[in-house]
Amino acid sequence: MSKSGVGRGRGWLNLNKTQSQNAVPKVGAATAGQDLTAAEESRYIDASSSYNDLINKIQQLNIKDDGILFNQKIKYVLENWKQDCQNSEQVEKSFDRIYESCLSDPELGTKLVMMIASRSFITQEVHDQNIRLMFLTRLQNSFEDAKQLQKTNPVIFRNSVHLLGEFYNKARLANGQQLQFMATPLLTNLRMLLDTAQLDDLKLFTTQLYLNGASLKTECPEVLSEVLNNVRLALIGDKVALKESRLWLLLALDVANNRFGLQPAEIQKFYQEQLGDGAMADFQVWLVNNETILMDQISRVIHS
Repeated sequence: MSKSGVGRGRGWLNLNKTQSQNAVPKVGAATAGQDLTAAEESRYIDASSSYNDLINKIQQLNIKDDGILFNQKIKYVLENWKQDCQNSEQVEKSFDRIYESCLSDPELGTKLVMMIASRSFITQEVHDQNIRLMFLTRLQNSFEDAKQLQKTNPVIFRNSVHLLGEFYNKARLANGQQLQFMATPLLTNLRMLLDTAQLDDLKLFTTQLYLNGASLKTECPEVLSEVLNNVRLALIGDKVALKESRLWLLLALDVANNRFGLQPAEIQKFYQEQLGDGAMADFQVWLVNNETILMDQISRVIHS
């Protein structure tokens, strides 16, 4: 895959061809995005009330579960999924409902990613529907609609970026390799967050940079360097007006300068004083939880 550019259009996954467990979907040519129709927008915001029981079972997953309990809960979800859906069409409809809910509930999204990123879900099917492939297809749809989504519903856009970034961080192929093709769309989304200069977007930008910056630097070093230069330009420009927004951009640079690792105590203290203990506590807890999940997944691969 290219390490020198970021495509902004459709086709970042090649999902219509049969793929082996270790195959990496190709990034397609970039083309201009198209506006969503009213019907297309409704799939994000008008989720039906069906399949709530299945969603509630996914909600029972906990990032603090040990491997045995986590796998037991996944088995329980799958057993009920097969009972609630009688055929592949119903499975697809149920997954649409689940994904729509994740776009409104980032906590549910995190739990869905935990499940689908697990090793057992590489080839997991329910009534001949590959669950991971369905998830990737919907991530691609969200990416293709990102420009319009950001205009019409920025919260759902941010949650779609959250899903993409978390899955990129956690998911592995059967051989343990990260899904490298996802670096390009993630960087595109990060650029979109940065361009708005909105506080919530910059918080998400910095969090995703911390979580995935090391991998993005490996896959697309030149593009990441360009993104970080844009952060510097934003700091010296007039578009980012709020002090808190500038602090999140400054934190993003400190994260990058520290090789996307934990901040030294004196720098951590500075941001706690400026952003508040609550903001930094949430930032750290979220990152520690994700690192714990990743280490647990690596351990499962090693001992499988």
